[in-house]
Amino acid sequence: MNLAARTILQDFFLREISSVLTPEKKISVGVVGGSQRDPELQSLRNIGMEINLTTYGIDNCDIFLDLNTKNQIVNENDLVLCSQVLEHV
Repeated sequence: MNLAARTILQDFFLREISSVLTPEKKISVGVVGGSQRDPELQSLRNIGMEINLTTYGIDNCDIFLDLNTKNQIVNENDLVLCSQVLEHV
């Protein structure tokens, strides 16, 4: 994805998430197919969110998740980010 498109998506994400979540609240975030370095997570931290993070995926993750098979995930998250897997859906 080019930088201009990513910037537009980041701005949209922050505008929408700010209307739902209040800063300085601890939230549980699940990241599917991404990492702790996803830009959305940094944006949340920049506005004062404390994040309890769980990563889901095939490699280097907290919980194994293969989108090609039926999964039994029992975690609850306030927010799930899956921007790295959209091309697979």
